[in-house]
Amino acid sequence: MQKKLILKNDKGSITLFVLLSALFFLVIVASVGVSMRNKERRVDAEFDKIKLSYEKEIGNEDAVYYEKMHRIETEQWVPTGAEITNYDLTKGLTIRDSNGNEWVWIEVPKSVTASATNDEYIEIALRNYANEVVTRPADYSDTNHAGTGLTDSEYNAKKSKMLQSIKTYGGFYIGKYETGYKENNARSASGDTTQTAVIQQDAYPYNYVTCSQAENLAEGLNPSGATTTSLMFGIQWDLTLRYLKEKGKLTDSQLTNWSSMWGNYMDNRDNDTKLEITSEFAKKSTASPYNVFESIKGTKSNIIALLTTGASDTASRLNVYDFAGNLSEFTLEKYDGSYGPCTVRGGSFISDPLNGSAAHERSYYTADETNYDTGFRVSLY
Repeated sequence: MQKKLILKNDKGSITLFVLLSALFFLVIVASVGVSMRNKERRVDAEFDKIKLSYEKEIGNEDAVYYEKMHRIETEQWVPTGAEITNYDLTKGLTIRDSNGNEWVWIEVPKSVTASATNDEYIEIALRNYANEVVTRPADYSDTNHAGTGLTDSEYNAKKSKMLQSIKTYGGFYIGKYETGYKENNARSASGDTTQTAVIQQDAYPYNYVTCSQAENLAEGLNPSGATTTSLMFGIQWDLTLRYLKEKGKLTDSQLTNWSSMWGNYMDNRDNDTKLEITSEFAKKSTASPYNVFESIKGTKSNIIALLTTGASDTASRLNVYDFAGNLSEFTLEKYDGSYGPCTVRGGSFISDPLNGSAAHERSYYTADETNYDTGFRVSLY
């Protein structure tokens, strides 16, 4: 009869088979641990490259802040089902939600609102911060009006959530592109809103809408029950201008006086303002009512043309496309003048850059007014 090899210890005996099995298990656990540590090192090494690029461009202090935001804050502020598609903060942190729509993070340093204890003081702190780049005229405010289609309660709830979200997370998202649609290319002044709104490249710009229609479409782009979407509030527009200036390396003049070097305007004829068409599927519309599109390649120069979304990388900063031109965009600001009360921001493809068209511009519409050169951009918070 074959004898079984027994190993003795002070607590009894175990078989050699059991001992070898235990050793094998320990080897597997150790190798998994090494693999995880190696993976962690690779992730850290990749992030260190991004951090190093920031240190070279904007200084070590900002790089450290961005490292903190990347590792902590953005992990808490990615909507359910969304994925980060661009981690490179030098080009604009970008996510794609579960519906395929794309959003760009607009940073607002937490120090700006650190001492603010309620919505009123948060708004004041943000306004003071934004005013260092662009000052809001006294007859404009983030106040509800008949043109939004919202009740005062609905408007104030959105505004409060937006303000608290900026304080909590140190920023907010806006659409990477102007809102568009892809079903067909024949919108008209009838105000039809049956096309599905998207925030995607190579879409037809969603124009011919009233402010309230734009707000309703914006609400429909909410990717998660835990988040809120709306038209941009005026303070968000101004905070975006400050962010694009500081991190996108724009000058005061390029924001507040002459934005044609980074926007689609009436006449991009100079070498500094020509738009290189970088999307393979870009289209243009060159005849009123600007709702029939054809392909465009090469350079958009001395022509008046409405372009599909994201047609030119020249017209972007930090992954935010067409913020300076192409379509003017409704916001939730109120204009208190005799005309209005709706507010439109930025220049458009029919604006003359020689007359000072700029990304910070404000104009006003009546509650039922639409136009071929006016659309909207959505905010997520």
